[in-house]
Amino acid sequence: MTAGVTYQFKIESRNSYGYSPYSNSITLLCAYVPDPPASVSTQNSADKVIITWSSPVTNGSPITAFKIFIRQTDQTTYIQELIECDVISSIVISSRTCSVSLTTLKAAPYSLVKGDSVYAKIISVNAYGDSATYSVAGFGAVI
Repeated sequence: MTAGVTYQFKIESRNSYGYSPYSNSITLLCAYVPDPPASVSTQNSADKVIITWSSPVTNGSPITAFKIFIRQTDQTTYIQELIECDVISSIVISSRTCSVSLTTLKAAPYSLVKGDSVYAKIISVNAYGDSATYSVAGFGAVI
């Protein structure tokens, strides 16, 4: 079977008297959860940090959202960015980019301070769910 291809199935049974009529057909799309993006980066642009990522393998079903996680000042915990990145926006999905203001990154829950690197991880989402893992953390921008 090939990811992204729709298949139709019918079933018939057989016993010592012969075959049954076929069942009604069912249609299934060969697909499963997407992979995470292979690469993520952050870069400074005036008073914002631009997060960009590569196009993930969709595994047969189009991407419906990206979940963006940014590392807090504790350098361990990642929190989903819900303020400035509209993860279901068709523009964010197609461009694979999101801008977050330095003001947001300096405030709770991130609480980043001058000199901190901005790290981001991404989860891909399609009709079958979230990617099983995060992307590798990307960085490049500095507060």
